[in-house]
Amino acid sequence: MPLKKGTVSKTGKRIGPPIKFTLDLQREFCALYARGGTVPMAAKKCGVTSVTIYEHARTDENFKAMYEAATELNTDDLESLLHQMARAGNITALFGTLKARRPERWRDNFKIEHGGSLILTSADQLEQARSRNTARDLPAFEARH
Repeated sequence: MPLKKGTVSKTGKRIGPPIKFTLDLQREFCALYARGGTVPMAAKKCGVTSVTIYEHARTDENFKAMYEAATELNTDDLESLLHQMARAGNITALFGTLKARRPERWRDNFKIEHGGSLILTSADQLEQARSRNTARDLPAFEARH
């Protein structure tokens, strides 16, 4: 079946003139993306590129709000999938995405304790040390590191 102008072929090449990213296409993209698709996949189905999506999300406040809501729904879907995969014993594939999207919930947490002393150096003390190094023809601290 021949493709209509303005659509994307199976090889990913656009046929015909560029497609205007209308409100209807924005809604279609967000619906596809919210249901668990990826940005490139949903964009391709709408006949646009992911660059178009990111550009509109950056410059169009209304689309940005729709995109962010779709991202939240997409991430909710990933969390549900994570639970299903965890029960099956395979969760590695989803952790990177969840850590990136919801770091407050999924990031690795570390507790760092310091048992030694801490010496704070003022800017004046640092400048004096630099002057002493220069006077002895030694490279400055920054030059050694």
